[in-house]
Amino acid sequence: MESVELRTSLKMADMELDMTLEQGECQLSITDTASNDQVTLPCTPEQVAAIWFLAISGTTTSELMDYLYKLAGPVCDNLPSNLRPIP
Repeated sequence: MESVELRTSLKMADMELDMTLEQGECQLSITDTASNDQVTLPCTPEQVAAIWFLAISGTTTSELMDYLYKLAGPVCDNLPSNLRPIP
């Protein structure tokens, strides 16, 4: 199997999310652009996908959203509010 590398970012009004996948490791960096606070966290690609979806989708309630919150929770639950990318 070939080595996979992926880098992507999402810029919102006051927050930037950067995901890096390389050498089998996935990391998510979250930056509060107003204060320049930043955190980098290990995560799975599935968790990043859930965070991305929840960050841009708003606060709709559904079975899918509940599942995505369960995926994203271990990454986001203990973050300070200014670095929490999901509602």
